[in-house]
This record gives sequence, C-alpha cells and structure tokens, in this order.
Amino acid sequence: MPPIAVALTIANVAAALLVIGLSLPCLFGRVPPNRWYGFRIPAAYRSDAHWYAIQRHGARGLILGGIVLLAVGLATPWLPFGPNDPGWILVACASLWLLVPVAGTLRFAVRYRPPERAGDDDGGDAA
Repeated sequence: MPPIAVALTIANVAAALLVIGLSLPCLFGRVPPNRWYGFRIPAAYRSDAHWYAIQRHGARGLILGGIVLLAVGLATPWLPFGPNDPGWILVACASLWLLVPVAGTLRFAVRYRPPERAGDDDGGDAA
C-alpha cells in the first residue's frame, strides 16, 4: 500500500470519528444555545425551539456524512492508486460529502416553524 493511501486512511477515519463524535451531543440536545459549538446561524438563535431543532437536524446529517467518510477511509487501503485510477478522486472528494448535510441544515433552518404550544391560539374551542 502506498504511503499516501496510509495517510489518507488515517486522515479520513480520524475526521469521520471527530465529526460523528462532535455531532452526538447536538443530536441528543445536550448543547444549549451558545456562540462556540453547534450550527451557529442566525435562525438558530430565534428561540430555544429553533436552536435544538436545527442542532438535531444538522447532527443527523453530519453523522450520516461521517459514516460515509468513515466507510471511504476504511476502504482506502483496497482502492487502486495509480496515476489514472479513480481511487484518488473518491478519497480526495470524500470529505465534500459533509457539505451536503450543512446545506440541508441551512435549508431546514430557513423553513423551520416550531410546533404550536397548547393554549397559544386565540380562537378555537373557547366557549
């Protein structure tokens, strides 16, 4: 196995485990609104409901993206790495998969409307 394949394997596996590990607290609602950790976009600061929904949505996508990156990293030693082989492209672009959930989270944040709480409506069944 070429030394570059070893380096790419280690880098992709480490990055995948880091992304997955950092996403788990957001998935489980353990990260309160802050300025340092999580999806810190303006829509997330509208309310606590926005913050936690956006964090959960983003974490699910990043965990899936991390799993893809982990799979590519673990498969790297068996990929061909000749000058004209596609292994280079697959491994080099694997981390770009993480942009998909980020874009999906931005789209989710723009469209998210928190559920109505009981008693907040002005009409309805009041007698």
